Amino acid sequence: MRVQDTVVVTYADNRQEERPVAGPVTVRICGRSTRTDCVVGPPSGEVLIGQIILEALDLIADCANRRLAPRVPDYPLLNLRLSTTDHIEKAPLGDATHQGGLRRDEAAGGVREGGRVA
Repeated sequence: MRVQDTVVVTYADNRQEERPVAGPVTVRICGRSTRTDCVVGPPSGEVLIGQIILEALDLIADCANRRLAPRVPDYPLLNLRLSTTDHIEKAPLGDATHQGGLRRDEAAGGVREGGRVA
């Protein structure tokens, strides 16, 4: 791994220490994988998986059974929210954004026909 930067971390006992940031690393959990950078801990430290990794892999904590589980078993679902300024319009056939007659920005919830969202 290549060290890219350093960050100041705070331990549970409130001690602070500068630690290297390295990567990219591939994290594989529950048959899913993602690439990210990591903070390199001390040799005796535990590996901690944070919220960013859990979200990227679409995993949830099953506290009752003390395990991680996929939110949806088949594949990770990633939420995408478009801004309210995105326009929803029909795309002409042959347009690079054409997908079944609709533009990809129609995922926001509706099809604009005649100037209104249906």
